[in-house]
Amino acid sequence: QTQREVQTQLDQARSRRQALQGRLASLETLQQAGLEKADKTRNQWLKEHALDTAPRIAEILKVEAGWESAFETVLGEDLDAICFKTPSPLTPLPQGARGEIP
Repeated sequence: QTQREVQTQLDQARSRRQALQGRLASLETLQQAGLEKADKTRNQWLKEHALDTAPRIAEILKVEAGWESAFETVLGEDLDAICFKTPSPLTPLPQGARGEIP
């Protein structure tokens, strides 16, 4: 290969890296938005049960590089599930709430 070909490949690799870094930043922003505690009803319920500061699964699990997509695919919306140190009795959710806070 000539020096010019190698330089072209290097430039392409750098460009791809930059695009991937941009995509990663976008995905991290979306993920963070998904973790936001913006819903007032939910926040109130969490606060009433002293869970408003409890960590979410996505905040505590460490995922090996390359497995992020599988991790997010398997857990889906459960990434926002609350982690407990010790189980405590909670007010049951209304019938048919399907895991969502009223």
